[in-house]
Amino acid sequence: MGRDKFSSDELTEFYRRIHRNSLETNPHDNLTPVTCPSEPRWVNYFVNFAHQLGMKRAFAFLASNLGSFSGLCVLDLGCGRGRWTRDYVSRGCRVTGVDISLEAVNLLAREMPEHSFLCQDITRLILPNETFDIVNSVTVLQHMPEELQREAMKRATGALKKGGYLVLLENTADFEACIVFPHRPKEWIVMAEECGLQLCGSWGSNYEVLFRAFPRAVRRLIGRKSRNGNVSGLDACKQRQPSVRRLKSARRTLMALGSFPLEWLLSKVPVVEPSHQVMIFRK
Repeated sequence: MGRDKFSSDELTEFYRRIHRNSLETNPHDNLTPVTCPSEPRWVNYFVNFAHQLGMKRAFAFLASNLGSFSGLCVLDLGCGRGRWTRDYVSRGCRVTGVDISLEAVNLLAREMPEHSFLCQDITRLILPNETFDIVNSVTVLQHMPEELQREAMKRATGALKKGGYLVLLENTADFEACIVFPHRPKEWIVMAEECGLQLCGSWGSNYEVLFRAFPRAVRRLIGRKSRNGNVSGLDACKQRQPSVRRLKSARRTLMALGSFPLEWLLSKVPVVEPSHQVMIFRK
């Protein structure tokens, strides 16, 4: 059984530390702090690739409904190292990015001085009402306990102009992780509707079939060994050596490399349940 869920204070400190450590060790790595901090490089590349597939449809949806992005005001919640900020900027938007990491915010402010960046908790964010055409949240709300998710959603709605769009890409499957607070798609949708938003587009993202299938196979194998009186899961963890960790890293790298074509195919033909959902709401 995993540890209890992190508290909001623990989550804040966790992500501030992740950004701080990443900037100290590899300031050019913009993915690790915002995807899977403890994973090998290619796992982070793959997770980002999966997010990009989901968001590619989101940008196409917005373009079809808003026309040109040029001059639109965007609020990027949990902007991190600017992964989505740069996408909106490249389309001609004026972006305000918000994150709890002062180091990340300062870095983006130096790189993009013509845009605005704030180091604030998005559940306490104070901005003029009806300022933004788009509010963007990609794998951000999922890292907050539910009461804070609702508060962040309320503030995002207040910041949107009438007719503006809220773009969410959030977890719908990883209920055991201590830093993730997912909901089924319908629950995310109800939360937004309670703030006065209307769903106008939704689709799956991040199928991750190799990564999601392997843990189930391991659990079955460990359970079988334990029943047969062999090494239990706990004992196996105690016996792990650095060489085993290196083997695990190599295995997950290979899984990531094999996942790119599968993820692309499933984004076109979604025959399995995704682990995330893209949802676009209109105010």
